[in-house]
Order: sequence, then structure tokens, then C-alpha cells
Amino acid sequence: VIDPDLDRIAVLGKGKFHNAARALHRFVHREGKTLPIPISTTPLTIRKKGGGCMDVNYPILRLSDWMKFILGEAGGQFLLAGHHTWDTAGFSKVFERFWPNFRSADPSHDIYTRKSVNQRCYTIPLCLHGDEGRGLAKVPVMITNFQCVVPWMGEDHVNTHGPRRSEHSFATRLLHSILPASCYAPNDITIDGIHSAIAEELIELFENGLTVQVGDKQITVFVALIATKGDWPYVRKAYHLQTGFASTRICHLCPGDEWWDCGPASQLRTYEGANPSPFKRKFSPLRSVPGGANPNRIQPDIMHCMNLGFGKDLCASSILLLCCLGEFPGSSIKTQLDDAYNQFHSWCRQSGKTSSLKCFELKTFKVTSQPGCGFAPKFQIRA
Repeated sequence: VIDPDLDRIAVLGKGKFHNAARALHRFVHREGKTLPIPISTTPLTIRKKGGGCMDVNYPILRLSDWMKFILGEAGGQFLLAGHHTWDTAGFSKVFERFWPNFRSADPSHDIYTRKSVNQRCYTIPLCLHGDEGRGLAKVPVMITNFQCVVPWMGEDHVNTHGPRRSEHSFATRLLHSILPASCYAPNDITIDGIHSAIAEELIELFENGLTVQVGDKQITVFVALIATKGDWPYVRKAYHLQTGFASTRICHLCPGDEWWDCGPASQLRTYEGANPSPFKRKFSPLRSVPGGANPNRIQPDIMHCMNLGFGKDLCASSILLLCCLGEFPGSSIKTQLDDAYNQFHSWCRQSGKTSSLKCFELKTFKVTSQPGCGFAPKFQIRA
């Protein structure tokens, strides 16, 4: 059986490698597979390859342009909890229930003092998400996007990666910008420029909203930022936090510097009063957004904290300890780790789980020297 659509895509792979991206872009445009979202620009100071800085008009995708298309041609379900734009009674009831419930978690948000009860029924709760990942040649790349808190699947679902975890993040996010670290100018002025464009738009959408034509009537939809989330490097740069791994005070959500102590007499449990300000003197544009000034609304990404952070290190340490206790057979740490992985792989297969890990090895566990096999081995682990 030959699928003509897949066959046309397969033909693209027969050309030269360095023309692959160009061929794919031409195919997507030729087949009409693009969304009519205009590429806008914002003034930005970036670093030049040869040194120094220059001012450019940097490409971005504005949230208001996304909203005009989604609420207009696309029907609005992506932003309105699965309801069509003309179903004002349906989506307004969703947000009418959301905002009183959210008040118990964040009663000081600006929406409760600056928006009427009726306006809240037409206000979309939104998160700003940023992530400084790795691009070509492992060069850091900062991705910024917007994420609806109430997904298109309805208010009974969590807006993570669609109904199936394997779905692409484009099913839940609206891309704003892509900024390689090679473009970063000194003193974070490039990053502030991107966030200035975001802040300006979020302020406008909160205060005045976006008016769309629905049949013979017009409706105005507002947007409220309830949290900014991302990995630690992103949130520190975005808000100019003086907390961090290299600082005495690690976390902006915790008042004390003794982050390791969680006991009943720890600073975390005995501290009285409001948390000290975690911000540097330099002002972040995102703090001017309604709902953006409170540091409690800066949320570190749980996946980076747990899956790629202390959770990963804890699992690695536990496996190495079990090896040293002789729980896995073998005369060397390598053979023991191989046996441990085989058992893990068998468990995954029996439990219907999948893992991206292909093996257990010291390099993956960040171990720089050969651990001993006594009861209390001395590991040397990279920070």
C-alpha cells in the first residue's frame, strides 16, 4: 500500500543533505500546510559574530496574532477550553468556575481587583513558558511560548502534552520566539528586549482585551498571566533573580539559605513574615505585567527539578549503592550496571513502560572516577 502523501514527503529525502530544510519548507508552503500567522518583529539588540552589538528587527509570533486566527478562522476551541467562539455561554461558564477556584490558591492576583466578575468570565488564564534548551552543536537556545491553563480538551484535563503524553508540545503551546545564545548581548539586554515585547502585549490584552466578530455580534476576550514557568536558567534571567545555584540563597520561593535543612527547627519552617525579595536591582519587564510582580508566581519546571535534577541523581546514587552492596552480580562495576539495566529493561517491557535510556554507565550517572565496591564507597560526582 502506497500513501501518496507520505510518498511526496519521502521524495524530499532524496536530495542533498544541505538542501533538506529548504526542500521541506517549500513543500509545506506549496501544500498549504502552514497557519496564516504573520511573522512580526520587535526591536532588539543582539551580539554580532565578530564582536560588538547591533540593533535588528527580530522575528516573533505575537500572542494577539495567534488569538485573532484561533478565535476567528480556527473556531476558538484551542483557547476556550474546547468551546467554539460563538458558544459564549459554554466557555464563559468554564472561566466563571475557574477564577473563584483559583482565588483560593492566589487571592492577591490583580484580576480580582481590576476586573469585574463579568469580565473574568471572558478572561483566559495563561502561563508564560521559557526553556533554555540545546540546539545545533549544543548551543543554548531560548524558547518562549504561551500555554493555556485550561486546555482544549476541557477543564477536567491538565494541559501538558495532549491526551497522550507522546504528542508534540505544539498541541498545547503557542510559540513566541526562538533566540540562540550566540545572539545574547551583555547584561541580558537581548533577553529583556524579548520580554519587553511579551510584557507590552500581555498588558494590552489584560487591560483592553481582543475584540473579535462572532456572527452579528462582537465579543471581547481578555488574557491574565497567572504564572511564568521554565527551567532554572530561564527564570533567573527572565526576572533577574539574585538566587541560584551559585548564590547563598538557592531558591526564590524559600526564605532561608540553609536549603538542605528541612527539619522542624529549620529556617524554612520557623521563618516569620514575607519572603525577602529575590530580585536584583535591575528591573525585569515581566514584573510590569498584571500578575507578574509576585515572585511566588515564578514557577520552576518540575521536570527539570525532578526528572533532570535531584531525582535523576538520587536514582543514580541508589543504583550505584546497590551495586556496591552486591545486589547485582558481576566482578566489575560495568558488569553490575549491565545487569541492573537488563533487569530495568525487563521490568519496563513487562509493565508496558518505555525509557530513553539505552544502558546504565558511569558517564550517564555523572561519575568521574571508578567507585569502590566496599560498603561505603567514595564517589566523585560532578556538580
